[in-house]
Amino acid sequence: MCCATVTPIATPTEVSLPCVSPLALVGRAEEMFSADDPEEEHRLVDQFQLRRRLMAGYTTLRAKAPERLENLSGRINRFEIELRDAGLDPKSLQPENLISGGVAALTLKGLVFLIFVVPLALVGTVVNYPAYRLVAFIAMGLSKNDEDIIATIKMIAGTLLFPLTWILVAVAIGIRWGTAAGLAAIVLAPLTGYAALRFFETLDELAGGARAVLLSRFRRWGYLRLVAERTAIREEIISLGAELEGQSS
Repeated sequence: MCCATVTPIATPTEVSLPCVSPLALVGRAEEMFSADDPEEEHRLVDQFQLRRRLMAGYTTLRAKAPERLENLSGRINRFEIELRDAGLDPKSLQPENLISGGVAALTLKGLVFLIFVVPLALVGTVVNYPAYRLVAFIAMGLSKNDEDIIATIKMIAGTLLFPLTWILVAVAIGIRWGTAAGLAAIVLAPLTGYAALRFFETLDELAGGARAVLLSRFRRWGYLRLVAERTAIREEIISLGAELEGQSS
């Protein structure tokens, strides 16, 4: 795909539009569909089917209508740049969730969770951060910035390095404080890692929600324009999918 230069809403300066790989483009399109359903990310079967359909649509469009695929790709990329410059993500573009009562309830729930999980998150960060950085270093080094294989390399490296980290920590604790402590550590180490992951995800969600509230209050037109653009891109993808299904039937 070719690169283009666009001017995002958030800044008046021109921004170079990056070229993206097919899997990266499909992942971004998938985000636009799953963002409306907070439970969607937990429905692995639905998520897999959605990604498979988007990937099949991408392949068909590339063969039958490359110019339309190019236009759609550019539109998604421009939308992503505007979101990034505004400090938002697709899940933040839900005006119905920004009413005062709903925001307060979600914020309180998030803060309570952060307070409750912070001890485990601190331990999990200390234990797992070296492996996390090493996985990222290996993925970037071996992938040569190819987005199609970064996720695969991270998954393989993580599958090896995180369990190895937990075992080494458990062995060290077992040597220092005994077998029982070591067995407890091998169980708790993955749990603390998950706690750290959820802690930073929740923190990021709260920060994104706060930015969305501020943007919707003080730059409402810009916020609603982003909401409308995301809806328009979704509708374009659905329309293209319907056309492709009609041609194949």
